[in-house]
Amino acid sequence: MSSGLYAHRPDELDGIAVVPAAQRAAMRETAEIWRELIHELATVRALTAAALGASDESARVAMLMLIEAEADEVTALVQQLKPDHHAA
Repeated sequence: MSSGLYAHRPDELDGIAVVPAAQRAAMRETAEIWRELIHELATVRALTAAALGASDESARVAMLMLIEAEADEVTALVQQLKPDHHAA
């Protein structure tokens, strides 16, 4: 009975792309930035819904200030995703 395993010769592996370690690290960093960005956008949506439902003007103003702070964080994350950010 065969195990189904096959050992490739080195010359058979020449066509397989290998992602360099530095590029893998950059890909992980980009994925983390996207996760943070999604979290920040969800926070903005939640704060917006809360601000719309607030009956107290001071609470609404406080939430709008939080939305502005979250929007600044979103902007910073988007800047990190720009291709030229890593070159700087």
